[in-house]
Amino acid sequence: MSFEAINWAWKQRGLTSTQKLTLLALADRHNPDYGCFPSISKICSDTELSRSTVIRCTQYLQEAGLISKEKAQRKNGSDTSNRYILGFEVGVSGQHPPSVTETPPPVSVGHPHNQVNITSKNNQSYDQILKEGGFDLFWEYYPRKIGKGAAKASFVKAVKKTGDEYLIIEKAVAYANHCIKTLKDPKFIPHAATWLNQGRWDDELEERSGFEDLSTQQQMDEIMSGVIGISNGGLLK
Repeated sequence: MSFEAINWAWKQRGLTSTQKLTLLALADRHNPDYGCFPSISKICSDTELSRSTVIRCTQYLQEAGLISKEKAQRKNGSDTSNRYILGFEVGVSGQHPPSVTETPPPVSVGHPHNQVNITSKNNQSYDQILKEGGFDLFWEYYPRKIGKGAAKASFVKAVKKTGDEYLIIEKAVAYANHCIKTLKDPKFIPHAATWLNQGRWDDELEERSGFEDLSTQQQMDEIMSGVIGISNGGLLK
């Protein structure tokens, strides 16, 4: 995975949900040293989209100039998975992508997505990459901006625990959207460090019932109405 690729993909606007998901899946499979070589089947597995939908989305992303695609070949001349060239890559032209005749690099069995391990051309440490790349993306989307320093340390610990920084970022985005949708009072949104330390990315996000929006009297009326209904049903005798 490349944090630069994921960050770039998240910032693209004007896409449908399936197009954005496909772009994120490609970014998730991008390795900064080797490129991006996922098969259509692998993208389908990552996104849980149908093959026809993935093909349609990649075609649109090409037409929009966000990616370019070129066939890759093994040394024996046989075809292998296409190489996808993402729009943020330096020197890449959507009209004339660089030639590719190399075999995609071997994957790491240990990674949760069977991808090439994260590496850096600048020999940065893993913690440094997380702090400067993944955390900045997490902080951009988390809905409460308090205690950034503590949140950064907690983010690194959480990523080491889960082995999947993208999962945490994705869940933070989902939680932020949930807070907006449910009009959650900011004072009840935990600090980012607390959310991370408690593993809250695994929480199930509950929909609002609307009860909390009622006045105190209206809430009491609702409660009494329910009690009377139970009584009339013969449960309170």
